[in-house]
Amino acid sequence: DLAEIYARKMRKALLENHYKLETLQQDVQQLYDQYFEQCDKEQKLYDTETNHSKNEKKQAAWDKRIQTELNRLKFYSKEKYTVKVGK
Repeated sequence: DLAEIYARKMRKALLENHYKLETLQQDVQQLYDQYFEQCDKEQKLYDTETNHSKNEKKQAAWDKRIQTELNRLKFYSKEKYTVKVGK
């Protein structure tokens, strides 16, 4: 579910910005790299804090945190959107 959170964050960022056609590929790649790195860091923190899901108390806290974030980003759960591209 952490990956889904970061996918939604990236979709949100894609929709909130305006892009130029000539730099679209680089801009999207930069966003992807940024959110992939953030997700990787959060995954490592999750694994450390929960001891790879073995610590039930920490796992429950993470489950709540993840669900809250998924709910907050619910609008961005669709997989297809239209991105604004200008000249």
